Parts: sequence; C-alpha cells; structure tokens
Amino acid sequence: MENTKSFTIIGLIILIIIGLGISAFYIFREQPKIQEIDYQTQSLLDGLDQVPDFELKDFNGNVHKREDFQGQYVIINSWASWCPFCTDELPDFTRVKEEMGDKITIIAINRNESDGVAKEYKEKLDMNGELLFLQDPGDTFYQSIGGFSMPETLFINKEGYIVEHYRGPLTYDEIKEKIENLINE
Repeated sequence: MENTKSFTIIGLIILIIIGLGISAFYIFREQPKIQEIDYQTQSLLDGLDQVPDFELKDFNGNVHKREDFQGQYVIINSWASWCPFCTDELPDFTRVKEEMGDKITIIAINRNESDGVAKEYKEKLDMNGELLFLQDPGDTFYQSIGGFSMPETLFINKEGYIVEHYRGPLTYDEIKEKIENLINE
C-alpha cells in the first residue's frame, strides 16, 4: 500500500512537472511580432479617409462647412489655449501660409473654449489673419477624428481625403515639408 502511495505521489509530481514544462514552452516561445504603429503619423490608419462633416463658426459668426473647401489643399489643426505646444506651432502655420499664399488653406479649430479665450490667445500670438480660426464649442470635430493628443493636424488633398493625420507638435520645417509633400503627391 505504501508503494502505491509513493507511485501516486511520484506520478503526480511528474505530471505537474510536465504540465509546467508545457506551459513554459507556450509562454516563452517566440511570439509573432505585432506591427508597431507610429501614433504621431497616421495615414488613413484609423479608417478615416475623408474629412468628417463639420459646420463651425469663425469669430465673426460666419458658418464654414467641410464642402466649402472642396478642390483645395487644406490643413486642419486642432488647438486650445491650454496646450503649450500650440503656442509654438500656430505662428509657424501662419508663417507657412504667408509664404505659400493661395496654394493652401489652413484652418485652426479651437477645442471647446469660449470665443473670448480663443480670440485673446490669437491676439497674444499676434497672428495677422492668415489662418481661418473656427470655434468648436462642443469639441465634436476633435472627437470625430479620433483625437487623443494635442495638437492634432490633418493634411487633406484637393479631393477631400486625409493624406496624413499627425498627432503632436510640428516644427516650421516639418509643416512646410508635409505641405510640400501634400501638394506634390
């Protein structure tokens, strides 16, 4: 009887060791690599290929819609006064717009802030009106593009398709390069 108990215990130990070995094999075997996505630059990766519809007002109360910009190269930048990166970026967008003129339209959409706050911020940066500033009091545009960082910028071709969705701040040189790539695509 004691021999039977010994064999049973040894058998259980062997089964446990084999089970642990099989588990270790599956846990530590080489896993297939998951494709890494650069979340700063996405080009049609979130299933968003055309600019979502929008109907937003400028500081003068004029309504602007997506279809108003058909046939134009458009850059849309989501910004807010609490975003420190926007302080550096918006003047660079203004500078590029001044240099490129009517070749492009740059729209700066403010996220969920009052007209007073957004206007004050724009005046503080001393921007001369080259950009079209729109207000999004419900933050619906930002949500419609799947926004999760600040700022977020869309580069849109003449057919209204998003060529690039960039998350995070851009330098002057990066903005200019991306716009030139957009125009020359």
